[in-house]
Amino acid sequence: MNNWKILFDFQLKKSAEMLKDKNPKGLIFPIWSFFKSLEALLVRCAYKKARRKPVWLHSDRAGAGGDNGEAFFEYCTKNRPYITHVFVINKGSPDVDRLSKLGRVVSIKSFKHKLFFLLADKYFLSHPEVYFINPFGAKKHCYEDLVSVDLVFLQHGITQNDLSDWLGHDKMGFSLIVTAAQKEHASFLDAPYGYPENALIKCGFPRFDKLRNQPANKIIVMPSWRNNLVGRDDKLTNTHRYNPEFTKSRYFKFYNDLINDSDLLSAMRERDISGELFLHPSFEAQINDFEPNDVFKIMSPPYDYNQAFAEGSLLITDYSSVAFDFAYLKKPVVYCQFDKEEVYSGKHIFTKNYISAEKDGFGPVVYNYPATVKEVLSLIQRNFKIAAKYQRRAEQFYFHHDRNNCERLLRAVVQFDKEER
Repeated sequence: MNNWKILFDFQLKKSAEMLKDKNPKGLIFPIWSFFKSLEALLVRCAYKKARRKPVWLHSDRAGAGGDNGEAFFEYCTKNRPYITHVFVINKGSPDVDRLSKLGRVVSIKSFKHKLFFLLADKYFLSHPEVYFINPFGAKKHCYEDLVSVDLVFLQHGITQNDLSDWLGHDKMGFSLIVTAAQKEHASFLDAPYGYPENALIKCGFPRFDKLRNQPANKIIVMPSWRNNLVGRDDKLTNTHRYNPEFTKSRYFKFYNDLINDSDLLSAMRERDISGELFLHPSFEAQINDFEPNDVFKIMSPPYDYNQAFAEGSLLITDYSSVAFDFAYLKKPVVYCQFDKEEVYSGKHIFTKNYISAEKDGFGPVVYNYPATVKEVLSLIQRNFKIAAKYQRRAEQFYFHHDRNNCERLLRAVVQFDKEER
């Protein structure tokens, strides 16, 4: 791409659109665009001078590791040391120190992120957020002639619903997608994702390799997020802002009441059971809305999910894919789906359901508050023993039930490269 064309790309059309929308930032946008053009020229210059060797990028969330991205990053740094492995994360994340001990770490949208994105052969990501797969922002057109990376979607959890409007090939363009169960694999072929079968790897999730089972008489409450309840995006921190309407929602009332239910707390105190509430990271700004007590702690991100899965004796969730990690360890789950009609009627990102809690889940499904408390009290009385039918489901659900998922994924990636040649 011509350097002069890049340098004098003030993006005046975009500036005019911003001013038309009465956004005063439109006045300074051309200046911002000019300085970003200078950065683009410097990145392109560094790219041309860089010594060519294999580069693999890895990432989880903007503010945390601890997911499939970190698990595979750790495995690859040990088993493919001749490749430059780079983990991408917010520079202020508490996980940076831990990740830096495993390999190289760069900040999201930084100069180095942009450079390594251009140099990368593969990008293994568990969350396909725009700032990961497009670190260039509005200046993407100044770099795209140099981009040749294969995106490998590790997933955050089992895909239970049709998410093709978000993850389809025409929108994300993944080269490979990791799957862990036959029903999930089949859903990617049935729904209009647009990926061929050979792009779907039947290897299992990297983070499953790190799961431990050390129950500590603890109830884990870990619900999913809701698209209509998250606050506005904060572009500077890649997080969501506080939503003052959140505390008026059924969602808040249900979970705040649950962790403060007098009958439940009494039963837990009697048996010396502790509890922990893990809000979805999208709701991090809402944590202080919830009322802790002497039994339930309100946890703060970044979360140590492996520790939660290991120490939990019972998981209370709703539609979250964390149920599949818990079931991998053959421990009981209670599904609270009190707002199912809302969730599947446009107030969230779910549409068609391929894996249902009723038919495929690993514990009872409840649809109101009293039934939830009743099921949890029943499981406490049974010392958290999982029912036989749910244990059978867990044993039959996954492609693999071992700790070799990273190994299989690496083999699949190597085979993909051979076939591409």
